[in-house]
Amino acid sequence: MATVTNKGLEIMAKQLNGVTTDPVTRMATGTSSTAESTADTQLGNENTGNGSDRATCDARSYEATGVSKWVHQFDFTGSVTVREIALFDSAGNLFMRHVLAADRAYSAGESLEITLTNTTQRSS
Repeated sequence: MATVTNKGLEIMAKQLNGVTTDPVTRMATGTSSTAESTADTQLGNENTGNGSDRATCDARSYEATGVSKWVHQFDFTGSVTVREIALFDSAGNLFMRHVLAADRAYSAGESLEITLTNTTQRSS
């Protein structure tokens, strides 16, 4: 399960009040195995090059009450290792980060489609 960061909570609160209109639209991958934290402000080691650069999501959607979804396909042009995944707003602020259990290696010609879902719930 991905962790919404402290900045992510700030982004949601500011969007609800119209203080910011920077939508959460960008996805990136990285190689760090450092545990997720609400204090994270960036990926531990963001990937760049070989088709792994931070990109605008291919699709974003409202799924149901409190549920948002982002999808992006990375098409790799060289060797890339993925261990962490993140969502950012259009201003570059980290909204959510997830660390995979193990490294995943990709080669030129391979693709990785990532779907991230955020469910906002009431506390009881």
